[in-house]
Amino acid sequence: MRIKTELDREKQDKFVEGVQHLAELNMEIFKEKNAKYGNSFYDNLKDYGFLTLLIRLVEKTNRLEELIYRYEELKETDDDESILDTLMDISNYCLMGAEFYNQMVKHE
Repeated sequence: MRIKTELDREKQDKFVEGVQHLAELNMEIFKEKNAKYGNSFYDNLKDYGFLTLLIRLVEKTNRLEELIYRYEELKETDDDESILDTLMDISNYCLMGAEFYNQMVKHE
């Protein structure tokens, strides 16, 4: 195992702070979208089950694949939806799915 230098620790701390910032930002995005669209995703999960989550994740990962390809191979970016936007969406869908699962398990 490599001995961590002070610079390594600083980079790690900065990375952890960055993840925390994105998690906080993601919560704000979730609240805004939930206020705008209501509990439509939750309602779909309730009505159709986890297939709803799987479909949304497949759509988003397909979008992510396209964005990454365009960025890495073509050096293009999409102004309408960025890689970061898509990653944040995927994260939020996973969190909503996890909470739905928690609620299902608690009610069994």
